[in-house]
Amino acid sequence: MKKLYVLFFLSLAIQSSFAVLTVQVDERSELLSIVCRLAGYGEYVNNNVKSYTEEIDSYFTPYSKLPLIDYAKEIRITNNIAFDAISSLIPFMRIINKKIVFTQDAFKIISEDDHRWNVNMLNKYAVLLNDFYKKTNFNRFFSKHSSFYEITKTRFNETIIPTINLSWFDETFGVNNKNFHILLNLCNGKSNYGPSNNEDDHYAIIGVSRLDSLGLPFFNDFDLQVVIHEFCHSYCNPVCNKYAEQMLPAFEKLFPYVSKTLIKKAYGSSSTLMYENLTRLTTLLYLSNQEIFDLMKLRNDEQSGFPWMENLYFFYINFKDNREIYPDFESFIPEYIYFMNEIANQIEKIMCEYKSKIPRVVSVFPPNGSTVSSKVKEARILFNVPMRLAVGVKPLKDNPESRKVCLQPSNNTLSSTKRTIIIPISLEDNTKYGCILSTFFRSEQGYDAEEEYEWIFDTK
Repeated sequence: MKKLYVLFFLSLAIQSSFAVLTVQVDERSELLSIVCRLAGYGEYVNNNVKSYTEEIDSYFTPYSKLPLIDYAKEIRITNNIAFDAISSLIPFMRIINKKIVFTQDAFKIISEDDHRWNVNMLNKYAVLLNDFYKKTNFNRFFSKHSSFYEITKTRFNETIIPTINLSWFDETFGVNNKNFHILLNLCNGKSNYGPSNNEDDHYAIIGVSRLDSLGLPFFNDFDLQVVIHEFCHSYCNPVCNKYAEQMLPAFEKLFPYVSKTLIKKAYGSSSTLMYENLTRLTTLLYLSNQEIFDLMKLRNDEQSGFPWMENLYFFYINFKDNREIYPDFESFIPEYIYFMNEIANQIEKIMCEYKSKIPRVVSVFPPNGSTVSSKVKEARILFNVPMRLAVGVKPLKDNPESRKVCLQPSNNTLSSTKRTIIIPISLEDNTKYGCILSTFFRSEQGYDAEEEYEWIFDTK
């Protein structure tokens, strides 16, 4: 077993024969996130860490008219500079003697990897970023919060670091001696990113959004999955770029069928679908290898716009079981490309099969829109598929008649077929009832309902 030496200084460093891992709240990441916050980038606005964001607004609002903020607003509109376009700068940035410096050829590399940027834009952004950094005395603000950053890092280190297996990346992708950097960002909210510098540095930028009763950040198993996902991007994106000519046509066919779901997650193109598909697959492979895979993680991917993921996951077991033939992940890519082309050719059938698995209300009793006796003692919800026992009920969104909610999520039972949820109710005479059956309902196979159902009825 490989020995890990853990050092707690300003950041945690884990060294092994495979890699080095650092964890920190990073000044570069906080700087760019605060700029985005001032420029109104919704994906970078996180008010969950309330005391911290209140101090950000108090300190930086007087600087919101600096040229950088106006330029950030402009390029968001003209060039879609948002989300990962911002985080992609971090691996190429350094802060030296309180000045922001970009590595040699950084602008050329960034603009070639991400066509939203060009060299002239990056030059101007860098100049204005330095101006903002200097005039706001950003380092003073950052240093002032060092104790809060340390608490955040320590909690992450204690909870997540012992569960990370860095050797898996080398064993799977066949590339050794990489540097892994986890940046805990207190402004990103639920957004997470996985940029790299195309060399030896892989980043997982993790948005911190959950606080305990003391107002301090805390972490759980979900954060581990996010870290692995973002690190996988550093491996998968270059592979996708290398084989884009053969790989992208399948995703161009697939995108129209899943675009509605993907756009909600800011995955707005077939190329993004291509990157995300391979990254989600490798994340599942990691979880399976570490014996922390469960069906709900797979179902989440399917319902996030990748309805073929179960088929793809089981297809990729062929890679796992034939490592003597496929010594690294890239060697299996031709088979992956062939499989995704098959998926694209069968997408209408796949979508039909997928939709048939999603829980959908078929009928209700009392019937929707009916008038029934107040002596009815049971409400029933019939679904198209066998269900798990759960009830998700919300008040009506528009309720001018002040309809009452009569359903309660307790003492409920399932019919023998498991397709009907039976709910005891107590009704009053001459009363109007109504509620919304939410997407909380989950099928026996682990799929969540995707559409709400409005249910109203009256009593005599």
